[in-house]
Amino acid sequence: MTSVLDLWGEDSQKTTKSQKQRTQQQMDQSNSQEHLGQEVSNVNSSQSLQGIKQYEYAGFWLRFIAFIIDWFVLLWFYMALWFVFGLLWLGEILETIVKNERLDNLLTIIVGWSYYSIMESSSKQATLWKQAMGIEVTDENGQRVTLSKASIRHFSKILSFLTFLIWYIMIAFTEKKQGLHDLIAQCLVVRKWTWKTVAEVVKAEQVEEKLY
Repeated sequence: MTSVLDLWGEDSQKTTKSQKQRTQQQMDQSNSQEHLGQEVSNVNSSQSLQGIKQYEYAGFWLRFIAFIIDWFVLLWFYMALWFVFGLLWLGEILETIVKNERLDNLLTIIVGWSYYSIMESSSKQATLWKQAMGIEVTDENGQRVTLSKASIRHFSKILSFLTFLIWYIMIAFTEKKQGLHDLIAQCLVVRKWTWKTVAEVVKAEQVEEKLY
C-alpha cells in the first residue's frame, strides 16, 4: 500500500514539474516575442522614416540618358514659351529680350531652375525623364529634398560644365554614384523601385531566418 502511494506521489510530482516547465517555456517564449515585437516597433517608429538600408544607386548611363532627354524637353519648353509670347502679341518684349543678352540668359536660368529644382523637390522627386527612367533625387537620409537643397544641387552643376563635365563623369566612379553637384548638396539619386525601408528589411530578415 505504501509503495503504491509512493509511486502515485512520484508521478504527481513529475506531472507538476512538467507542467511548471511547460508554463515557464511558454512565458519565456511570450517574453521573447514581446521583446522582438518591441524591437521591430522601435525600428518602425525611429528608423523607417529616416534611412534606407537597401536600395540601388542610379548609375552614370541611366542618369546621362535622363539628362539628355530632359535637356530636349527643356528646349521644347523654352521654344513653347517664345511661342506663347508671340500669341499674346508681346513681340516688343520678345524682341527686347532677344536683343538683350543678359535678359535672355536670365530667362534661360529661370526656366532651367524652375524645371529641375521645383520638380526634384516636389512629391515626385524627379524631372519628367527621371520619372520615366524610374529614378529620383533624395537627401542622404533617403528623404525628399527641400527647394533650397534642390536649388543648390542645380546651380552646382555649373562647376561641372565649366570643367567639361569632369565632375559629372565622376558619377561612374564614386561609391554612391554621386557627381560634384550631388556631393555639394548632399543628395543621392536612386532607383525608386528598389527602395526598401529599414522596417521592411527587418521583416524580410525575420522571414528568412524562419525559413532557414
